[in-house]
Amino acid sequence: MPALLVAVAATVAAAACLGGDVLLAVRRQVLGSVLLVYNWVEIAAGSSYFDQTQPLLLTNVWSLAVEEQFYLVWPLVVIALLARGVSRRRVRAGALLALALSAASAAWALRLVRDGAPASRVYMGTDTHAFGLMLGAAWALWHGRATEGADLEPQPAGLRRVRGAAGWAGLARPARPGPRRPARRRPTAGGGPSRRSSSHPCAPSPSSRPSPARSPAPTGRPAG
Repeated sequence: MPALLVAVAATVAAAACLGGDVLLAVRRQVLGSVLLVYNWVEIAAGSSYFDQTQPLLLTNVWSLAVEEQFYLVWPLVVIALLARGVSRRRVRAGALLALALSAASAAWALRLVRDGAPASRVYMGTDTHAFGLMLGAAWALWHGRATEGADLEPQPAGLRRVRGAAGWAGLARPARPGPRRPARRRPTAGGGPSRRSSSHPCAPSPSSRPSPARSPAPTGRPAG
């Protein structure tokens, strides 16, 4: 959420310097982005995600809004499902529930397409785009070990610190520069290599520079 606020503020500030069509409906977009309902705000406004002539500044925030809505609602469902205790049977029941919701989301999307709903409504709606998220949740509950933490032995503190230090070292290690290739010289009209200076790509070659003007040779002898 803090990163989203910074990104939205920086994007809108840069767009304000440009002005013009990039600020189209910017207040509505900012409000939808901050409240994590950007997709529904644009659906209610009749915006088209696929219209290339409609420059909406924060269009890509719609997918983040779908994910955030999923992260807010689905954990509450899992907590309610496992409130009476964590067991393999309840976890498998949660996986089957997620799988059923995934199938229902896909079926609802197909139904809206058949009824002639706008493509942006089907594509950006949380109810119609959640089938992938619910499918992943079903897979995690069926095969994952996220709900079996009570049965796992905690790792030693020293091992956790070593793994953390190794991770930070991997992130801080600078990337190795690749091997430098020698500069290629372009052949001139005479077949020899070009002597164009490599300091600037627009520098003229010596052959293209005008030669200094020469004074004409005297035709006769000076009078004695």
